Amino acid sequence: MTDSRTLLRSARRTQPLDDAQNGVAPPSETGELLAANTWWAARHGLEATLCDPRDGRQRSAEAVVALLDRTERALSAAAGLEAVRSAVGRLLRLGSPAHRQRAAYRRGGVRGVLELITGDW
Repeated sequence: MTDSRTLLRSARRTQPLDDAQNGVAPPSETGELLAANTWWAARHGLEATLCDPRDGRQRSAEAVVALLDRTERALSAAAGLEAVRSAVGRLLRLGSPAHRQRAAYRRGGVRGVLELITGDW
């Protein structure tokens, strides 16, 4: 089974061609911005703000993740749209791993984190 990250990478590679064929202007985002958002979300969780690649403003992670709609056609072609939507929905519903680990630490210290990562969450 293909994981959601692989599907998103694939969609990001095919989306520019799809956009060009449909007369959609290319996005202004940079690889550095995407890398920075990935690092920021990993460090601070999806509860933090991210830099919106459309205009550079800080927005809730949920609003930035809504840009997933931009890759909908490419994900559908790869039969991965539902898998990615499910994974993103789960992250937004349960919180990021960083958020869950910090909460587990507040509740039970290192033991709480160990229970989280070794248990069935």
